[in-house]
Formats: sequence, C-alpha cells, structure tokens
Amino acid sequence: MRPSYRFDPPPNFPKPPKARATKFVVLAGLVVVYVGGYWAVSRWPARKLPPQIVMIPVDVVKWRQRVPAPPPLRPAMTVPETVVIAPPRLVIRGRR
Repeated sequence: MRPSYRFDPPPNFPKPPKARATKFVVLAGLVVVYVGGYWAVSRWPARKLPPQIVMIPVDVVKWRQRVPAPPPLRPAMTVPETVVIAPPRLVIRGRR
C-alpha cells in the first residue's frame, strides 16, 4: 500500500467522529451525574430520633487465664566422636 493512500481517504469515505467532542460529552455527563447525586444526598432529610435511656444488664466476672508451664528441656548429652586429621604432606619439588 502506498503511503499516500493511508493519509488521503477517498472523498465518499465516511469520516470518523471527533474523539475530542465524544470525550467532552462523556465527561460532561459524568459531571452532571456526580453533581446531581451529591446534591440529592446532601439535601436528603435526616431522621432525628429522640434519645432513649436504656439499661443494659451486665455481669462482671473475674477471670484469670492459667497457662501451664512448659515441660523442662532435657537435652540429650552425647560424647562427640574424635576427629582425626592426618598431618599434611609436605612436598618440596626440586630437592632430594
């Protein structure tokens, strides 16, 4: 396809809608919905109930949590095995 066809559509080709106008219409609609909702909620009549004095019976019970002591640790004491390391061999080359 030649580059000139990409930039010059035929004269009877339908034009796409302007993106800027569509975005503005959507934004304006969202603003109207937001402001209308905010206005409706702020003007909503609040129900005012008279305060009532109510006695709620409560029993207070002393309670102490008793946690048993953990069992004492008894480590298994074993005698380690002796490690035998052979002495290094000293090799000096060139001397006899």
